[in-house]
Amino acid sequence: MQQRQIPDWLKNLQENSWELELLISGGAIFSLFQVSDAFITWMDTIGMIASLPGRAVLIMIGMIGIKVLTLGFIIHLSLRSYWLALVCINFVYPEGINVYKIKWKTPFKIKAEQNGDLQHQITHVDKQCGVVMFMSIISVFVIIGLTLIFMGLIGIMVLLESNSTLLSEYTFVSLFILFLLYIFDLLSFGLLRKIPFLTYILFPIFKLYDIVSFRAFYTEPLLMFNTNVVKWKFLIKALVFSLFAITTAYLSIYKTMHWPNLFDKREYRWQMADNDYIFYGAYMDEWKEDKTYRIGISSKVQTGNFMELFVTYHHIYDDLIEQTSDIDSLKNFDKILQVQIDSTIVSNLEWFPSSKTNNLIGVTTMIPLNSFSNGHHTVYVYTELKHKNIHQENEVADYKVTIPFWVDKNSKH
Repeated sequence: MQQRQIPDWLKNLQENSWELELLISGGAIFSLFQVSDAFITWMDTIGMIASLPGRAVLIMIGMIGIKVLTLGFIIHLSLRSYWLALVCINFVYPEGINVYKIKWKTPFKIKAEQNGDLQHQITHVDKQCGVVMFMSIISVFVIIGLTLIFMGLIGIMVLLESNSTLLSEYTFVSLFILFLLYIFDLLSFGLLRKIPFLTYILFPIFKLYDIVSFRAFYTEPLLMFNTNVVKWKFLIKALVFSLFAITTAYLSIYKTMHWPNLFDKREYRWQMADNDYIFYGAYMDEWKEDKTYRIGISSKVQTGNFMELFVTYHHIYDDLIEQTSDIDSLKNFDKILQVQIDSTIVSNLEWFPSSKTNNLIGVTTMIPLNSFSNGHHTVYVYTELKHKNIHQENEVADYKVTIPFWVDKNSKH
């Protein structure tokens, strides 16, 4: 077998790429930590302004992709730093290991040879750096490709909803099952593509999925990896890595997705006190730039005669607004809102269309507090009773929001 010849320019690049790798990994880690928050905010904004089928799945897939890259670059940076340390110590002590000065006793054994250096370990760590860098980046390409297929299936589902027949349902279910088989085939190093006769059944749809996911772009690198790696060792490492990636992704989005914190074992965390829960995102003086919020009052403590209330306009309210009038020009967002403080419904509020600095648009009103005494009060914001059924039918969560606040008229501020 003729040995593969590596061009001199490529060999030189391979041997001197560590500086560039350290720079790329360090910059990527810093950037990815910023991208993580920006991605969640971006998906929240999309959910606010438009109906995006499969949004929850996209958030999960996107965050897993970000964490795969982040963890991959962190591991690569750690390995490359360790490699650099080995190179340095190997250079500082060119005479190698002095075995005679090591006086370990049985059963401890010394595998090092007299005057042996660290070249073998340096080469091994260098190769591991390359594998980690490759797998981290190629995994993101794979995730992006699978996401494109998933979005295509969601689009097909939306189109078929207008023609809800048994045939259309079977078509979508079949395509989705084949998509799951496609993922299994990818993770099992092409196992299904090796089974005689089954390949003829799978070929048309698998070929379509290959095109949609741009698999041709990374097929050869994957084949090079698949045909040289020890599969059982790789699978163990991949499972451990995936567990870390999924766990870190979950910790980043569980609040956004309103999931329970599986790592919080405090049994009575929802039984702190008998009063209403204080969510600091409901107070506008606590709001952070570029974050999306559904509703808010000016602050926890009200020291003036008026309290500002802002309600963000979300696309899921459109069906409710549609019911407010038969005349399009008279259909307004403020008509579906009802405000109550303690047991008193606040009527005749004057609402104004408004926009916050973080690009939230909605309506604002100023609630007079003259008739309310100092101390604790609660403001309730909800859709009017005649719209509640429509609200629930459209699966709009939190049709009633509760916000505790305090009045302090004696404050000088």
